[in-house]
Amino acid sequence: MTGISSMMEKMMAARKKTVRQQPAEPGVIRQQIRVSGRVQAVGFRYRAKMAAERLGLTGYVRNEWAGTVFMEVQGSREKIDEMLTALYAAPYIEIEGLERQSIPLEEGERSFRVEY
Repeated sequence: MTGISSMMEKMMAARKKTVRQQPAEPGVIRQQIRVSGRVQAVGFRYRAKMAAERLGLTGYVRNEWAGTVFMEVQGSREKIDEMLTALYAAPYIEIEGLERQSIPLEEGERSFRVEY
């Protein structure tokens, strides 16, 4: 029994060494973005989700108790900027402040969602 179990352990160890994680696409970043102004009860989260899906971005958006909206968005800097430009131009939304901070990538994330 010990011969088989040690052989299995060696096989599993060898397999772990050959499994590699896919590197993120070049130019992909992830940012935390906090938006203030008239950004709640005006369709902000819906528009953020639609823009993110159209642009191929991943992450999430949620309202905060302070009246701000918080997002984590992953994709190219250009696509994230395009998403924000669309939100600035959207009717009823009035963005007065924007805080952005780069954070580590979320590997394996496949969609953009609204969190409640």
